[in-house]
Amino acid sequence: MARVLVIRGGAIGDFILTLPAIRLLQENIPDCQLEVLGYPGIADLAVKAGLAQTTRSISDPRLALLFAKNATLDPGLVEYFTSFNLVVSYLFDPDGILRDNLTRIGVKTLLDSPQRIVSGAGHASEQLARPLQKLAMFFEEPHWRSPTFPSSMKKQRIALHTGSGSLTKNWPLEHWQRLITELQEKHPQHSLVGIVGEAEIERGLLPQN
Repeated sequence: MARVLVIRGGAIGDFILTLPAIRLLQENIPDCQLEVLGYPGIADLAVKAGLAQTTRSISDPRLALLFAKNATLDPGLVEYFTSFNLVVSYLFDPDGILRDNLTRIGVKTLLDSPQRIVSGAGHASEQLARPLQKLAMFFEEPHWRSPTFPSSMKKQRIALHTGSGSLTKNWPLEHWQRLITELQEKHPQHSLVGIVGEAEIERGLLPQN
């Protein structure tokens, strides 16, 4: 049985955009035992979607040594990482220290994946899955766009999260309004739910008090 580890930090939106790449791994590696090293609660989405068998917390303080040059890693972590046939990392590693440490302890197949999404280089999920092309794994239209959490329910709930970044980073409010109108027209059988928080006060989506 092939064992695959996907290391993915970041917020919930970043993780959701990575799910199609995780699904691509599951579909192309027979009898794949896939684990996600990420933030508790967020990484669990891969398990709920049936794309991973288990998760492990990336908040383990022992993992900090992975970013120290030539560090001596905990023997338990060495055994953990070397138990995988393939490690796919989405961690920011500009100096290659993480890669060097994992290679030094015996990780044989390691794929570095992009941290930042480049405007005009394709859908974010496509960019996040692009490194998998080195393993002859490619997105196929329109399959990769299919729902990650399929449901047989006739009435579904569509959750919309406007994002928690700055005004320059997020989609303009008028685009969200247009999207909501189109969803209501095309899918009247579904209910829409907005996921908002403190960051939306700045954008005028929530009252000050």
